[in-house]
Amino acid sequence: MFGDNLFHPHCDMSPMVRQTITAIVAVYIVGMLAVGYFFHQKGMDDLEDYFLAGKGAPWFLIALSFFATAIGAGGTIGLSASTFDGQSITAFWSYGIALASFFIVAVLLGHKLPGTTNITIPSMLEDRYDEKTRAAAVPFYLLRFVSTLGAQWLAAGTIISFLFGDAVTIEQAATVAALIITAHTVLGGISAATRTDFTQPVILFLGLSLLTIMRTLHFGDWSASRSQVPATRRHAFHLL
Repeated sequence: MFGDNLFHPHCDMSPMVRQTITAIVAVYIVGMLAVGYFFHQKGMDDLEDYFLAGKGAPWFLIALSFFATAIGAGGTIGLSASTFDGQSITAFWSYGIALASFFIVAVLLGHKLPGTTNITIPSMLEDRYDEKTRAAAVPFYLLRFVSTLGAQWLAAGTIISFLFGDAVTIEQAATVAALIITAHTVLGGISAATRTDFTQPVILFLGLSLLTIMRTLHFGDWSASRSQVPATRRHAFHLL
């Protein structure tokens, strides 16, 4: 049951397993839309309330929202696959660099945030520096967000297409995923986004932990699991 074919994108899966996974995904999607609708009905006073939750979100929601934004399909399955193919775990150091940059930005801009009336990072950079800095930052943020959204929509589309047994193409499923995610965000603003972001790290940790346990039990123990890595991938466990 827990062999390699389970994780192949075109693997044969029993109807019961497929239906169970589809039901879980469907419940999550409905719940996400319900959260967006709830905050839409609750109403928002102004743009600051819509984009920044009135600057009143608790710290743990903000922290987990940052985590969920930074660690997605690319940071779990994608990075693991690229590490395996690249025969090295050094790709994970990129997250150390990202975390360090968060602290640097916090030191440079943190004291400005409580008093700013802006709602975008480029505008905050203008507060800290000048208009030229803001203009220079905008193209990079657009490039980053467009590429990130495209990757996340494609990842969601891949999952939906797989669950429906390829009855819909990945492109069609990605379009559906984009509409669902956009509807959720547009309806509820950042208040809805932070609430769903709160559940995502929990699901991620539980899912990866369960996956690790399943694979380890399947092979017998951790040493046996490592022995299954092809000889050409031994360096995938090295940090340098």
